Amino acid sequence: MFKARKEYRKKFSAAGQIYIGGEVLALICQDISVQGAMVKVKPGQFLSSIEDFNNLLYDECQAEIFIDDLTIASDVKVVWAKEQTGQIQLGVEFLTIQSNSPKLWRKRRSYRKIKPFSAELVIDKNKLSVDGVNCSLEGACLKTARHHPSIKVDNLIKLQIRQYGIQAVGRVVWVAQDKDAIIFGLNMLPV
Repeated sequence: MFKARKEYRKKFSAAGQIYIGGEVLALICQDISVQGAMVKVKPGQFLSSIEDFNNLLYDECQAEIFIDDLTIASDVKVVWAKEQTGQIQLGVEFLTIQSNSPKLWRKRRSYRKIKPFSAELVIDKNKLSVDGVNCSLEGACLKTARHHPSIKVDNLIKLQIRQYGIQAVGRVVWVAQDKDAIIFGLNMLPV
């Protein structure tokens, strides 16, 4: 006979971060299973009360979580929120898990969403369609099958990402050659 679900959860305490509602919040993971976790979240600037978190649940809230001691990062679905002894607790369900990911998380100055998108570059009055690998408020990683001579470090390029409503000027900060494509990073400049 199966035992209660609570018995299959591992209780421990591990620090981490969660990107939710447009901000990165500190958390303490208190118990975890192969399907999800219960975390205590430190309130942020925009998400500061249990009502703020409950309002997110109406929109089928998704977030990204990083648990330091386990070196795992995952897209998660927030399934419940409650306040207990003055602390906000969230129940999250793992959607995708990456292990050994502290380097990716810690080196970023801002949250970077890893989701494919299409973008258009304007280089020397020519338009070039490229594929996006990831994007943040400060930059983007892009790839193209065609090499363009103006895609080199320190060059300025106009960028438009329609699905995110972004029009910006970016400075190429790195370029790498893959077997099938040119992959490069842009640092968005303030307009």
